[in-house]
This record gives sequence, C-alpha cells and structure tokens, in this order.
Amino acid sequence: MGALLLGLTGCGDPAGNDVALTAEVVEQSREDMSTVYDTDCYASRESTLLTSGSPEDCTLTHPDAEFSVVMVGDSHSAHWLPPVEAIAEEEGWNLAYFGKRGCSFGDYVSDDGRIGAYEECNVWNENLREHLREVKPDVVIVSSSSRTPLLEDGERLSKEANEPARAEGMRKAWQGVVDDGSDLVAILDTPYLAIDSPKCLLENLGDTNACSATYVDAVTNQPHPDKIAASNVPEVETVQMADQFCPGEETCYSYLRNNIVFRDGHHMTASFALSLEDELALRFKETEALSEHI
Repeated sequence: MGALLLGLTGCGDPAGNDVALTAEVVEQSREDMSTVYDTDCYASRESTLLTSGSPEDCTLTHPDAEFSVVMVGDSHSAHWLPPVEAIAEEEGWNLAYFGKRGCSFGDYVSDDGRIGAYEECNVWNENLREHLREVKPDVVIVSSSSRTPLLEDGERLSKEANEPARAEGMRKAWQGVVDDGSDLVAILDTPYLAIDSPKCLLENLGDTNACSATYVDAVTNQPHPDKIAASNVPEVETVQMADQFCPGEETCYSYLRNNIVFRDGHHMTASFALSLEDELALRFKETEALSEHI
C-alpha cells in the first residue's frame, strides 16, 4: 500500500505522516488483509474443522524445523499473522495457524450475533484443544478480540459481566495448554477506535488526525479479559503493542506513520501489521518462551 501513497503533507504531524492520503488508497485498504483468509486454515462460521485437509496444510513456515509454534484465535489473531509469519520465516520457526471467524480461544459460549449460541465455535475449540494436546507445540501464540459477547443460560451477558466471564473462559483454555506442556504467549488486543476508519478517512483526507481517539477511550476504558486471564495463569506471558497505535499513550490514530491502521472498525491492515514486525520481534524476545529463538 505504501507505494501508492502520493504527495506530501506538512511537517510535524504528531502521527508521523509525511505522505498525503488519497481516496484510492483508502478504498483499497479494505482488502489489505492476511492471505490466510483465503485458506481453510481460517474457518468460516459454519465450519467446525481446523481445516478440510490435513492440519499439516496449515504449517506456514519451515515444516521440518524443531522449534514449533502454533498461532490460534479469531480474526484478531489473523490480523497479527503477517508480522508473526514474517518473524517465523526469518527465525526458522515451524509456524502453524488455526483461526475461526468470530471464535476466540476460550471455554465459554459465544453469542453468534444472529441465531444465539455459536455452537460451531464450541466444537471448533474442542477440536483445536485436541490437536494442541496431540502436537504439543513449544509455544502457542494467542490473540483475540476483547469485545466478543457471551451467553449464559441463553441470555447475553451485560457488559459488566462479560469481561470477567471472558477472562475466566480464557484462563481455563490457556491453563489447559500450559498443563499440557506448551508455553503460551498472548498478544493483547488492539485499541478500539469505535469508528469505521476508512469511511472516516475518506471524509477527512485533508485532516486524517480527525479520525483518532484518546488512549483512555481506545485502550484504558476497553475490556481487557486477555490481560485478566494472563494474570491468573502465572506461566502465561503477554505482549502489549498498544503504544505502537497510540504514540506516547495519548492519541490512537487511523493513519499513522504513512500507513492506514484499520481496514474497518477494528481489524488492522496487513500493511500496518507488517510495519510492526521489528517491534513485535523485540517484544517477543523479552518473553522467556521466545527469547532464545529470536
């Protein structure tokens, strides 16, 4: 996407942009996503299978490498996959990926948003847990949306009840992975700007910083079930990247360092995600699970 950016803006932009944004680039950003969406390794809502073929089909890098990593989760894991895959390719990891639309890795009943309980998600999670037990990867990397609504006794939980329920469901699933002998690293969820970023940018091409949110609104005041879950499983390590979206932990931008950050309301563009590869690698290196492999 960066090659399509034309023109210069004024200097001193707090978002670090020195290239003007065009409507063409904004419109193309909606399709700027990981290629994993075009494979069976990212399951549809209706599927309960990890993949329609062999699980080995979802090994993305170095299938013969001794050090094995499996990345799992919903679409918020898929939007982190481009830089993780790039790191795995460079460092020689055997990296596999299994994701499912709207289905985070946890022990709970998600609200499908259409017909009630997301039963296919429950079955998919069971199949994923069985696979992880069988292959026992050295490390499981997990990431997921923090805003997925849950059901209890057929009723959607309130916002106040949803966060601790999500945290407990994550804790159970993550503890199971750890108990089976794998390390687990959680990439904490990305900021939530509460806008459709491309739509806002199209309406504000001359002032892209108008499509931003405060760190307090986009990060601090959002639910953090993943962070809570990790605090209750001592062996789990977390990677927080929010400051890369919100420089100085002040303002979170839709257009940052000459990259469109989100391709919709909350999914990163693959271009922006890849721009974070070096920083993500540095933070992976700070974890015990990955430090010797970067």
